[in-house]
Amino acid sequence: MSISSVASVDSIFQGLSNIQSQLDLEAKRLNNKNALDAKQSKLKVQGFEKTVNKSSLDNAIGATDIGILVKNQSRLNGYGALMERDKVDYVSFKAITGSETKLGIVADEGLKFRLLSKAGKEIANSDPKSEGYANWDKVTNGELKLNAGEYRIEVTRTAKPEKGKTAQNYAVQVSQGTYTKDFDTIIKQPKAGQILPGVAVSQSIIDLGTMLTSQTYATGGTGTQKLIAGLYGG
Repeated sequence: MSISSVASVDSIFQGLSNIQSQLDLEAKRLNNKNALDAKQSKLKVQGFEKTVNKSSLDNAIGATDIGILVKNQSRLNGYGALMERDKVDYVSFKAITGSETKLGIVADEGLKFRLLSKAGKEIANSDPKSEGYANWDKVTNGELKLNAGEYRIEVTRTAKPEKGKTAQNYAVQVSQGTYTKDFDTIIKQPKAGQILPGVAVSQSIIDLGTMLTSQTYATGGTGTQKLIAGLYGG
């Protein structure tokens, strides 16, 4: 057998090995998801909702806070839109516990997302051509460990919006394991003259004990369906 033939056979086996590794990974992900879903189905979930006006600033200083993330306690959902004149949106959250974290995204076509540290360092990027895409695959499958701390989700366009297109909607969801408190934040456009994000509705104060500082939400439904309904009215 020639050297080239041996190399060809090795290449075939390597390809088959890569395919098997991918199949094993997908099977593991499915098993983990099923186990988590089984645990979650046994829990009673309380939903809370607030509406805020986002900042008129187009940088991370004006990020809209969607809440505090605690493993096996809270899940955070944010619903917003890039309007025709908007360059970027920033959504922020604080993780109290360091753990594997899942980021769910539903969005109109033409938007891209980056997960950033408080200091602005890129952790994950939805662009398949970016260096951060490997971590994006992990975080969207709940396999990326985030340390306790503050994080931001950056929302930008992949191209200049079509003339007359009024909005590109998006929804983000952040969780660590199971949850019993489901927090929804509806992000509206800034009020005239408003710089920093502000609360636009009356609120009830929810105490999650010593692990959570007080957050202001009105009671409402859970966020699972709202990732779709918040965009398309389903």
